[in-house]
Amino acid sequence: TQSTWGQYVEYSRRVMRSHAEVLGLIAGSALLWGVMFHALVPLLSLFSKIRCLKPAKPSVAPSVYLASRIVAIVRLFAVLAYLLPGWLSPPEQLIKDPFYGYDDMFTIGMVLFAGFLIFDLYVEERYHIELPSMLLAFRVHHIGALLVCLLSIRPFLHHHGKFFLAIPEISSIFFHIVEFMRSDCPDLKERYPQFFSTFSLIFALTFILCRNIWFPYSSFLWWLDVIALWQSPTVHSQLVVGVYMCSNILFNVLFVLWGMKLTKVLLKHFKITKPKKGQ
Repeated sequence: TQSTWGQYVEYSRRVMRSHAEVLGLIAGSALLWGVMFHALVPLLSLFSKIRCLKPAKPSVAPSVYLASRIVAIVRLFAVLAYLLPGWLSPPEQLIKDPFYGYDDMFTIGMVLFAGFLIFDLYVEERYHIELPSMLLAFRVHHIGALLVCLLSIRPFLHHHGKFFLAIPEISSIFFHIVEFMRSDCPDLKERYPQFFSTFSLIFALTFILCRNIWFPYSSFLWWLDVIALWQSPTVHSQLVVGVYMCSNILFNVLFVLWGMKLTKVLLKHFKITKPKKGQ
């Protein structure tokens, strides 16, 4: 009705920036990460002759690998800084309306995250950093996450989004340490095997805890709420809710597949194997 639309317009003007402005901020965020990356590449190329820098794909310059990883780490801590405090202590408007409540801190964290996803897809298309076996999963993950970010602008799921964008990223801290030693600078792995083994173990444990246990459990609780929203007359768009449902299933499937690989690493680390027949 006209009155309902008028209330929505008034609410939108009061609590959130225009969609065009947020999209502009996302584009600016992607540009920011790109400028940082292209500034780091020539700087790091000065160290390209360092013996330890031997990236997994010889066709890619070590400075490109390193610059990409540095940008990813900066983005990681920036997003966590904006999202985690608000998730631990949500503002009153999100407590009252966890689905359609607006939060500035989430919007800033989402803008940084979405801009990075665009930047990362650009880097991959230009430099082909990812190994072929991981390329499909990389693209599916990034495009799915970007779509979820864009649909949150309305606003939608700012409260839940803080968890789903932040908590899985905790394991990424240790992922970058492990990947630097394994892929970018394998000499460090050989020189400090115990250090590498410890951080590999921490990464596997945090991944399984955050993405294979905590994430599915929270997803289950979220599904109970979102199904109720789907059937409620207060739902703004069943299509958007459906996209989020599909995205949640997609991420859980990806995390399970990656978690299975890491579980094998853990079993190997603790030397737990299946008993042979006849034993």
